[in-house]
Amino acid sequence: MLLTQLTIQEQIDQYSLILYQIEKIRLIRETVLLLPAVRSLYKEYVGARNHETYTHLPK
Repeated sequence: MLLTQLTIQEQIDQYSLILYQIEKIRLIRETVLLLPAVRSLYKEYVGARNHETYTHLPK
């Protein structure tokens, strides 16, 4: 159905839904782009934690 055949309120609802979907896609994309950074930070944290654990053990 063409947007011109809809009432103004229906058009607003359609545009709002489209904007909401675009925002969801943007947030998902940002999250995916952040995953490698989060993964490397987690590896650094685990590595540092393991290093602290092993360096404090009596030899």
